[in-house]
This record gives sequence, C-alpha cells and structure tokens, in this order.
Amino acid sequence: MMKFFAIFAVLSTAAATLALAPPPGDCKKGAGGPGQNCPQNGDPLMREDGRPPGPPRPGDERGRQGRRPPRAGDAPKQPQVDLTKLAKGTVVFQGGYETDPRDGGRPVVLVAAGLGVTSDVFRDAFSGVRPARGRGPTGEEARRNKQVLMTALAPHGVTNDRLDEVSNYYRYRPESGQLWTHVPAAATAIVNNGQVTGLKITNPGAGYSSPPGVVIAGYPNVKVKVDIEFGKELKTNGKVTSLTLVK
Repeated sequence: MMKFFAIFAVLSTAAATLALAPPPGDCKKGAGGPGQNCPQNGDPLMREDGRPPGPPRPGDERGRQGRRPPRAGDAPKQPQVDLTKLAKGTVVFQGGYETDPRDGGRPVVLVAAGLGVTSDVFRDAFSGVRPARGRGPTGEEARRNKQVLMTALAPHGVTNDRLDEVSNYYRYRPESGQLWTHVPAAATAIVNNGQVTGLKITNPGAGYSSPPGVVIAGYPNVKVKVDIEFGKELKTNGKVTSLTLVK
C-alpha cells in the first residue's frame, strides 16, 4: 500500500510540473541553462558551457519543412468565422486567449487567480522550476520542482492539492492544437430600427486570459468593449462580465 501511494505522489507531482512547463531559454551563452531548447536558427539545444549542442531529444526534432513541432509557448490558433454566412445580427466572440509575452504561452493570469495569488507571485514561484525537455521528468526532478513551487506558494495559502488541481485544469498541449480548459461566451444583439442598441450576455463563458473581440454579422462598424473577470472558482475564472457599445 505504501508503494502505491509513493507512485501516485510522483505521478501527481510530475503532472503539475508538466502542465506549467516554462518557455525555451535565451540562446545567449549560459542564459538558458543546460539542455534547454534554443529557438534561434533552429538549434534544439543550448549547452551551458557553450559547446556545440548534442543530438536532438524526442520532441525537439524538426519536420520535413524545417519547422519544429508546436510546443508550450506557441500562441493557440482559433478557427476563423465567415461572417457572410451568418444571419445578420449574430454575435461572434473572437480570440481572448492571448498571454503575457513573459509567460511563454502559459495562462498565468488564470492559474494565479485560481490559486488566489497575483500573477507576479506565481511568476516568481515558477522561475525556479527546471523542467525536463522532450521527455517526462524523473521522480526526483518532479519532486524538486514541486518543492520549489510549494516553498514559494505555501506562504500565500496555496496547498499541494490545490496546486495540482489548478495545474491540471489549465493544462494544454499546443502540439496537438489543444487549448486549456475554456468555455466560449455567447451573446445576442439588441436591434431597434435596424440599429444595434445593446448586447445581452447569454453565456459568460470562462477561461479567457484576455478580453475577446466581438463582431456582429451585418454590422461591421459596431465596436464593442469587453470586460472579463478572474477568480478562484475555476468554472467561472476568466468569464465575460460586460459588453459595452463603443460610440
């Protein structure tokens, strides 16, 4: 029984670490740490001592066209909507999943809010994490990374279980085109005498890391300001709270 719990703990720790892997290191000598991906000139690895990189690891290989596979840090791509094929007055939400350039594609604003800390507090905590590139972390690596995070976050009231829950909830795999857990918002346009006079939110959505854009089919000149809200409740974190017509 003790062996089972030990294995479960290692897997849980590894999951939280993988869910929030940091972006590739700087290509300058020694800046990225040993064995980290280097995006410049397609070099998959950068060694701390400045020696030539070793053979590529799984996940670092480039495709036939010379492009590397997508990875954490790449901006998620959303399907484009052809407004000409929609009924006039249809409200369409676009984007809303941008992240801070410092965060390498991670939705830090959502993760931090879910943990009840500021984005800067989480960034500081995560700066000490050293993930394994192109492979899963060993048990020792996973335990070390979890200890780094908990040492920084525990004083802010974050528990180990809560860190695992939030990390897993906002896990995403850009290489397979998957975004973190989210729910698209929905709204209807209020039209009087052929003019849009307001909008009604029918579903506030969740998981927006930035205010989405809003367009209305048949009304290309209508501009809308979108407000979103963050909080500890994961199912409503990053929801749309208001839609205001911009005159």
